[in-house]
Amino acid sequence: MTPRELTIELPQLTLAAQSWGDPALPPLLAVHGWLDNAGSFSALAPLLAERFHVVAIDLPGHGRSAHRPPGGWYHYVEYLADLQATAAALGWSRYSLLGHSLGGATASIFAAAQPEAIDRLLLIESLGPLTAAPEAALEQLRRGLSQRAGFAAKSLRVFGATAEAVRARMLANDLSEAAATALVERGLAAVPGGWSWSSDARLTLASPLRYTEAQIRNILAGIAASTLVLLATPATSYLPDATMQARARPACATSSCSICPAIIICIWKMPRPWRRRYTRSAIGRAERREDHRVALKKQCRRCGTASVSARPSRGTTTPPSPRQQITFASFSAM
Repeated sequence: MTPRELTIELPQLTLAAQSWGDPALPPLLAVHGWLDNAGSFSALAPLLAERFHVVAIDLPGHGRSAHRPPGGWYHYVEYLADLQATAAALGWSRYSLLGHSLGGATASIFAAAQPEAIDRLLLIESLGPLTAAPEAALEQLRRGLSQRAGFAAKSLRVFGATAEAVRARMLANDLSEAAATALVERGLAAVPGGWSWSSDARLTLASPLRYTEAQIRNILAGIAASTLVLLATPATSYLPDATMQARARPACATSSCSICPAIIICIWKMPRPWRRRYTRSAIGRAERREDHRVALKKQCRRCGTASVSARPSRGTTTPPSPRQQITFASFSAM
């Protein structure tokens, strides 16, 4: 399936995007990872397009989208406003979100902040952003400000041919040739002497601010959408299992309950080496087998009460309320 190229005019800048599927289908906004672009979803989106109208954006400073103006920066919180403006420009009031890595961190925070807008949340190698201990805040702030103050546009590597850039991306990120090619096709800009990365060099600067883990868990408690999390096995160093499971089960919001209503966060474990083919197959199974009933354990973390129930089959679910408790289920990849 050949994607349609889109230009999305936001108040602050212009985004490039690709779309798949019938616009009459339920909308799904796909958000890529750091230094990637909409090409991340070139193989996955056509599968999802059987059930969704998929729009995959190039985040500001990535792919073919505009860079932020001089003096602007790329803290991930700024992307929340970009997602909100993108949905408004597309005329979407309620939609699903798909995010990978940085895109997943942004999508999960956005889903918590705007629960009335998000129908489903699909996360690949992500559930909230990176955090820092409170005692590290001052050093993080100093490092971020120092890098910004010392920033000067640096000369980027020039490739004589796109094949050289594909090989460089394969080596840097342990990608297949097909996956690297999909990213490189949207990630290069013509320059004298050949091709160079189109991404904004400011993306590589350290953030001056990170939330604490406690803050992120409190924010994630606001997610009201049914959520699927796809993680690799063994775990990525910055996505340890204990942290991901703790984030999927924030403290109960009520002081007394028999069984708290549960939003289902399914955590799929996929074998390494990480390849997008696992992502495609896992999401394809999750979307096509909604009618499969899966036994789930619900437990209130405040009162400790637990029970086992089944995930409702397709067409029988009702939208959860923002106060619902988040739990999780663990699966092994087939």
